[in-house]
Amino acid sequence: MINKKFKKGHICKGCYNCEVRSSWISFIMFFLPTIASILVGIFVTSSGPIAGILMPLSFLLLIIVWGSKKVYKAAKSPFSGDKKRVEDMQDMHEGDVIQYRYPIMLHEAIVSSVDFGNCSRIGKVHVVHYGKKTLFSKREIIEEALDIDLDKMEIYNLDYSCYNVHKRDEVVNRARQRVGEKKFGFFNNRSCHFCHWAKVNEGFDAISTSDIVNDSAFDLSHFPYQIFKDQSLNHPPSTSLIEQSWVKIKSEVSGGDPIEFSYRGHWHKGICTHISSTKTARDLQINVVHYSYHGPFDVPEVREEDFHFDLSVENVYVYNYHPAHRYSRAEIIDRARSKIGEKKYNMLFRNSGHLVEEITLKEREEVINSPHELCEGDIISFCYYGRRQTAVLVSIIRDKNDTKCDMNVIHYGKSGLLATRTVLEEKISIDLAKNNLRKVNFLEYFTYPGYVVVERAKRILGEQRFNRIYNNSYHLVHWAKVDNRKKAINFVRMGIDLSLQLNIMDENQNKTLNQDVHIVPFNIISGKEKRHHYMELVRSWEELIKGHIVEFKYYCIWHQGILTEVNIGQEIIKVIHYGAKHLFATRTILEEERKVNLKKENLYIYHPDPEYASSSDEVIRYARSKLREQKWGSGNRSSDFCRECVLRKKQAIEDTVQVE
Repeated sequence: MINKKFKKGHICKGCYNCEVRSSWISFIMFFLPTIASILVGIFVTSSGPIAGILMPLSFLLLIIVWGSKKVYKAAKSPFSGDKKRVEDMQDMHEGDVIQYRYPIMLHEAIVSSVDFGNCSRIGKVHVVHYGKKTLFSKREIIEEALDIDLDKMEIYNLDYSCYNVHKRDEVVNRARQRVGEKKFGFFNNRSCHFCHWAKVNEGFDAISTSDIVNDSAFDLSHFPYQIFKDQSLNHPPSTSLIEQSWVKIKSEVSGGDPIEFSYRGHWHKGICTHISSTKTARDLQINVVHYSYHGPFDVPEVREEDFHFDLSVENVYVYNYHPAHRYSRAEIIDRARSKIGEKKYNMLFRNSGHLVEEITLKEREEVINSPHELCEGDIISFCYYGRRQTAVLVSIIRDKNDTKCDMNVIHYGKSGLLATRTVLEEKISIDLAKNNLRKVNFLEYFTYPGYVVVERAKRILGEQRFNRIYNNSYHLVHWAKVDNRKKAINFVRMGIDLSLQLNIMDENQNKTLNQDVHIVPFNIISGKEKRHHYMELVRSWEELIKGHIVEFKYYCIWHQGILTEVNIGQEIIKVIHYGAKHLFATRTILEEERKVNLKKENLYIYHPDPEYASSSDEVIRYARSKLREQKWGSGNRSSDFCRECVLRKKQAIEDTVQVE
């Protein structure tokens, strides 16, 4: 797998070498204790008196096997690129990360200045790193001079070209801001962690969205690297918490951030609402809204209080939440201050952690207390014939008392108790004082504006394809609300979340990418194997794309074909597939016309992975070259023929890799 990624150019040589080295170390750390535990087991079964001594040893070896990989992962450096030996003083610059012996172990440091004379092999550099001022002093971040003689010393320059890094002067400035810090930790805060933090830009606020240039994501298939967000109904949801980050300097805390700190001897959470100016980057003075108490008999109350932290010795953590799940910073501050004075504290069910999550995170369904909280295009949930029902809100007439309202909604309804479920526009009256009305939020999705949602819902009025499992009212509102044109997100490192890329156009209207990134499967978070297609129910004629695979009933059996023509006026499609003139005729690849009623018949379309899909014209051209072929059989049915037409590019890529 690593070799394939390297041959395709998905990873650089440095990352490849690091992955290979890491794999071998992991194998050795697992292999040797395993062999030892097996030998101990053999001795235990064959010896009598010493079995009591060997049994604890065997358990110890099992613990070593289990924990060795975890220890190695925690102890290794966060840097995973290549390194190059420095042969000339001119190869070192301000902001570089160098590696050298300190005193005998390999050690990393940030270069803050370089000074050398006429000799290119001898000079002096100033470095910022976790060091010791004296032999027995405690480790702290210091800036000191280092005499260099390249004939006697081995110095390596770490290659950070695979990372998104700060500018050189910013790297030096960030490093100097932490001079004097004394929070050394071997597993999480030694010199390599400090250098990596100063060098790499891992901002979370650089997230921007934009429509893809073309409505069809599959016209972009000639790009080597593309990533699209999964907009399907049942896509695996991302985690709301991205990571807990350790605050090193005060600029890493912003107003509206959920933070964790030590309060009266235990870890405690709150919302940062204001940051005061201080003289140094290690002094943090902030206002925090949290559950406060001033004594053992004081009732905890939500208050806004001032705190001062010395980041050189004190620990503060910031919780970074997924942007789709959290409110904006300004909203979080307002929501936090609105809680001031609350006295609902409960150690188990209503502590500071629960308060922070309630203030920060959005709910997937929120209770509506006033009709003014709704607008057209919203998705609402209400009680319909004794069951919860979702619908698209078309219009709303508000009553003067602010609790009653009349609404027009579009949903899968029925005109009577025994009538057929039909997509219809219906008027309902709601009294919020007596009925539970909720607004459904489509977190993690790109959605259409409200007026577009209403237009799309009205487009399928009269549809009668209701199915309680596969095509109910929630499927209807999801289709109307969610923008299934694939969209992309500007690159940002987000823990386990997707890393996506913005598509742009140049002056000649050619599609380009502003940065190469790697393919992410549609269902990456579920950890399942990557799919080469995903299927959608066709609800309107505009969703049909020539050159794609469509699925329809053929002699009462679900059947696939390549879509070649669409006649919206006559409601006719033309497909190429393995068909037959009658039930007992020889199966032959034919191009046939089919009448389709989208109001009552189910028609599905398969969208291919852009990495492997051929263009629509190529698919149709290849399918027509196979007309009148009669090789139907096991392994070559209509579905196999369709995949062969669409995924020819995938086979070509695999053949190329095998040749290499």
